[in-house]
Amino acid sequence: MKESISTDLEKIFKQHYDQWCLLCFTYLQDRIEAEEVVQDICVSILLSNKGKEILDLRAYICSAIRHKCLIIKKRKRKFARLSDNDIIIQSTEQTLIQNETVLQILAIIESLPNSTKTVFKLCTFERQKYKYVAETMGISVNTVKYHMKKAYTNLRNNMEKISSSLVTVILCLFY
Repeated sequence: MKESISTDLEKIFKQHYDQWCLLCFTYLQDRIEAEEVVQDICVSILLSNKGKEILDLRAYICSAIRHKCLIIKKRKRKFARLSDNDIIIQSTEQTLIQNETVLQILAIIESLPNSTKTVFKLCTFERQKYKYVAETMGISVNTVKYHMKKAYTNLRNNMEKISSSLVTVILCLFY
């Protein structure tokens, strides 16, 4: 009896192999993986004793292919979500680095002389015009420009130091 099942399966396998691979490919989008799934299902039927119990072997194999493909797709989605978590972790690291940089910039701003710090905060954070800042503080527009130039020069010089140390930290983290 086992002989007749294997010959039936062999006939059906040869006759429908391409169709089954195409069916499997529609789910998995991978030709090699589709062929492996079809072959695995046929081999498992041959090795099990269920071959005698199956009434419609062709329909059973089609159903088994669909089921196996859905399991594989579910597993792939699960792994895709895990790799998305890696992206979130990288984003968290980037956020931490950005936050650290912002804190360092704010510390540099706070270390500026009071008048330069006030002018810089009004012009950059509050987006006030130089003329308005000059009138508010009782100084000339040229003095406002001087303070802004001084603040940017100080920031630029200190940021070069921060950037070099930040690059060193990043290299230590990732390499």
